[in-house]
Amino acid sequence: MPVAIHYSRHFNPVLAGAPAAAFTLGTQVGVPTGTSLTPTEDLPSPDATETITLTHPVTGATRDVEVLVWQDRLWTDRLSLSPGVGETYLFRRCEWDVTGGGGNFFAVDVDPTNGAEDQMEPLVIMRDCTLLGTLTDRVLHASHMWLERTHVEGTDDAWYGMSHSVAAVCNFIARAGAEGSHCDAVQSVAGGNFTLWRPWMEAEEAFPEAAEATSNAALRIGTDVAAIDGVTVRYAGLSGGGYSLQVRGDPPLLVSNVDVQGCRWLDDARFGPVDFGEPGEVTDVTWSDNAYVLGGDTITSPV
Repeated sequence: MPVAIHYSRHFNPVLAGAPAAAFTLGTQVGVPTGTSLTPTEDLPSPDATETITLTHPVTGATRDVEVLVWQDRLWTDRLSLSPGVGETYLFRRCEWDVTGGGGNFFAVDVDPTNGAEDQMEPLVIMRDCTLLGTLTDRVLHASHMWLERTHVEGTDDAWYGMSHSVAAVCNFIARAGAEGSHCDAVQSVAGGNFTLWRPWMEAEEAFPEAAEATSNAALRIGTDVAAIDGVTVRYAGLSGGGYSLQVRGDPPLLVSNVDVQGCRWLDDARFGPVDFGEPGEVTDVTWSDNAYVLGGDTITSPV
């Protein structure tokens, strides 16, 4: 079995072969060990109102945001969030654990109605949070998000949506629930305008001996719903799937402005590290310093 190189949830060391440029080894993500969490149902009144500063991990742009804060809480059932016009929710050191099953389809889903097409104006911010959805089909169903040091893990898609979003130093881990099922650690089907910075993304093969793949991709970008414009992936770790990175347009719906730099793959995908479909499906690609973790062999541009 391949050695996982995702960020630790408990300060444990991770794979020594991970390049320093792409991973901060031993960094904890998710709710810090020892945090006392208050069991919570639905969405109570905020614990606080604060002004925080967001700093974009790639551009360095900053923005002060007034946020409604919930912190140190535990949910064991689905939470649906609908921020109002001009509202931003901040969840700090919160956990969603819906591994007990029940009627959950997502652990968290976010109504995008009042979202702006601007990464610096998220509807929901999660810092040092954990989302566990082992028995759900998808764990986080959301766009207009800002995620920092957050761990998302479950069956099928860990994060589905992600347009107009930023995720920095996070884990996204998906495990196929049955032979022939579909799972992506992160999947976008429309919109675009997102940044993934130093994430670990893993689509685990539940049945590696099966004739048909049980996971699709660590990161899957496709125009199932609408065209996608603006994809930035920097210093990511990718593992598993049929292809670990799959970017596919469905003409006339195309994927454009794709920037993939400084990323590292485990050599464990069923068919190969990258699939960009047929010529013309993906346009305006920036591709540099992408390679395998072990051995360091370069992964050439797929276009």
